Amino acid sequence: NNKRWNSNVVFRTFNKSDTEKILSIPISLAGREDSNYWKYSEGGEYTVRSGYKRLMAECSGSNTNKEKAGTSFEASSSQSNQLWNTLWKLNIKHKIKVFIWKCINGALPVREAIFKRTTVGDPVCKGCGEEPETVEHTLLQCPLALAIWKVAPLTWEGAKDQEGNFQRWWSRITEARKRQDGRSHLGLTANILWQIWKIGRAHV
Repeated sequence: NNKRWNSNVVFRTFNKSDTEKILSIPISLAGREDSNYWKYSEGGEYTVRSGYKRLMAECSGSNTNKEKAGTSFEASSSQSNQLWNTLWKLNIKHKIKVFIWKCINGALPVREAIFKRTTVGDPVCKGCGEEPETVEHTLLQCPLALAIWKVAPLTWEGAKDQEGNFQRWWSRITEARKRQDGRSHLGLTANILWQIWKIGRAHV
């Protein structure tokens, strides 16, 4: 109203955090229509490539600001970047890349994670009914997953000792990117993990 935010409506519609962000947006005094503009690419159009570059730049900036925190932060951040770079270059569908990234970062909606956050539901795996449904159990250890891996055209025996932690397991197998057909094997592995996840959801 009168080139000012109707703060009462904003407060009634949004939570406090979003309200503060909205009210801080300047309104054009010239009365021009709003438009979307992504300032990190020429022409103002958002692309996944420009978004990725911006994210990497922010990560790099965070590393610089936290150098005094010690090498442990730098090592984990460097490892995270390497995992993402390897995953990004695989010749697989984007949704599978996002799926693997969620697995690496513990963001997959497995039953144990949901139970820990909400205390709602049952954390036990519906596939076997014996163990908590974690990322590792669902994709690597559940009898349903083991049956699929048994007939899969490739195995990662060298990473068996890391199966208790998906991030470490994936980090170990990504070392294969340097060998012949390594990236295609990683892509195939990502697709197998995706299929195991989909089959598991059908049992929920």
